Amino acid sequence: MFFKISYVVLLLATLLLGQVYIVGPITGRYVVVVLMFFICMAQKFSFPRNKYTSLYLVYIFIIFLTSIYHGYLEEFFKFFAGYFLPTLVFVWATYILVIKYKSPQLLLYTLLGFCLANAIVTILQYYMNPIGIGIAYALNVVSTDVGENILMKMEKGMTGFVMSGIVGAVPNGYFSAVGTVLALYGLYKRKYIFSLLSLVSWVVLLSGLFYVQERAGMIAGLFGSVLLFYLLFFYRLSTAQKIITLFVFLSVAIIYSGSIDLSNYIEGTRYESFDLDTRINLYEASRNYLSDNILVANMLDFYEKYKKYPHNLIYNAFIYGSFWGGIIMLYVIILMLKRTVSVLRMKTNDTNCHIVVYACAFLAYTLCSLTHNASILSGDSLGWLLVVPILIDEKDKRAYLYSSIRKR
Repeated sequence: MFFKISYVVLLLATLLLGQVYIVGPITGRYVVVVLMFFICMAQKFSFPRNKYTSLYLVYIFIIFLTSIYHGYLEEFFKFFAGYFLPTLVFVWATYILVIKYKSPQLLLYTLLGFCLANAIVTILQYYMNPIGIGIAYALNVVSTDVGENILMKMEKGMTGFVMSGIVGAVPNGYFSAVGTVLALYGLYKRKYIFSLLSLVSWVVLLSGLFYVQERAGMIAGLFGSVLLFYLLFFYRLSTAQKIITLFVFLSVAIIYSGSIDLSNYIEGTRYESFDLDTRINLYEASRNYLSDNILVANMLDFYEKYKKYPHNLIYNAFIYGSFWGGIIMLYVIILMLKRTVSVLRMKTNDTNCHIVVYACAFLAYTLCSLTHNASILSGDSLGWLLVVPILIDEKDKRAYLYSSIRKR
């Protein structure tokens, strides 16, 4: 019980305190990660050694070498402490949670509760509520769009600007998309109260996702939600029930399509337009950098030269990890997606439905990372938290049992 409580409290703390500085450059996240590290050590459960984690460690080591080559050793250690270390520690903790304590749903509920709180704060920020703005300032995640010219924006509202929620502007798109998918977990429960709570949570999270105004996040959240709805609910219906459900859905859509003008809702928002030139310039800069540095590419060096990030999963793989690190991580991502697809093809039942939810949420996360910088490559913890329950197999469980027997 102590480990479960510690896991939930410290996971929430590390998600919230990444930008809250305690002493000098030390953030609350770093303190929390150190605590989680010692708690994992006390569990007598060794760090998981499988092809995913082993290759990820090789990838981090390659970044370490290229950082030395470019003269960014100090910056690497800061980056490692802020991103890679928290991710590695919570990957370890999640393996312990799922294998030793058999509680994969605890992570799901924790992330869902966090995403719900984030959605509520996002909605408050969109309507310029002082509570929502104050929370963002307290956590030091206030976005430029929320923070600058606050009085001017109070006059015209926040339409067209990205909301930071409690995680920051761009991460908000990820968490909102993932939360929208996780909210549908309750649909599989046989009690109506769970289904009702699930739908209410989904509406709140979808509203928050809309107000974030992250286009990739909206697409990812809707895609993951539709896929999960099909796998957990629609897929189980008989042919007659499917026909009736589709008929009702299409009837409602046709009736209301003529009376609802969507342009009234998206006018002035970031959904209305897309600055393609900015992305083209980013990708051109990435190509130019890789053409000269493919064998020793390094994200710290790239950022120093261009003051921006590639915002593309493929370019990120090679700019973070150079040629060999990029190949390694693209291989890892392909393995993860292959495993995810195999989970989606399983017959859903009471014992594995939570794994299907994780799989759909991970696909939504991956869609977001295609056009943004945060991903498994950058040391972002969210992607690993979602994929670890999917990756754990009987071999990992046997390794734990064998290790336990030896320690006795």
